[in-house]
Amino acid sequence: MAEVRYMDKPWLKFYEEGVPENIPYKAICLPHILDRTAGEFPEKTALVFQGCTITFRQLQEMADRLRHVSPILAFRRVMPRQSCSPI
Repeated sequence: MAEVRYMDKPWLKFYEEGVPENIPYKAICLPHILDRTAGEFPEKTALVFQGCTITFRQLQEMADRLRHVSPILAFRRVMPRQSCSPI
């Protein structure tokens, strides 16, 4: 079986006509994306896991609690407080 390389992007042939291969986006940190989304859509569903539904407001509250306790738990040495990722 031939190896499929990421650069071949075989999924593109399934895109509907007019759907671009790439879209422009701003490079902002993940916490900023969550803050903005929770501000605009606080009661919308952020995720569903094993039947439990969490809104963006709840997810932001959980993330904020983790940010506050992370220095106590010494997470700061293991992982940075903010991860910047283009999403």
